[in-house]
Amino acid sequence: MLDKKLARFGDSLLNFLYSFALTKRRGEPIGEKVSDEILAIAAKNVGIKSFLPSRLSKGEIANSIEALLGYAWLKNKVSIEELMTIEKEIDEPVKAIEKLAKILLEKLSK
Repeated sequence: MLDKKLARFGDSLLNFLYSFALTKRRGEPIGEKVSDEILAIAAKNVGIKSFLPSRLSKGEIANSIEALLGYAWLKNKVSIEELMTIEKEIDEPVKAIEKLAKILLEKLSK
């Protein structure tokens, strides 16, 4: 979960999904990035942090969710449609990312 290449790819995919969900919700084009703080909080809340070394920065914890997303996408474990279910929680970014992380963990555990 600490693969930097997967994290970079996942970061791009995550920011696309997040921006697309915001655009659909607000009815106008929006390009946003998900902050490391939001990702780190979500990782802790869904238990991903427990799989990681204890001394990591917020950025490294955030990278773990991004790497999971990149890996799941490249292995065809998730679709855009499944990932876009975060749109319902998009006004609460931590909840949206928690939902995304839960989907990823579920799909990767199969």
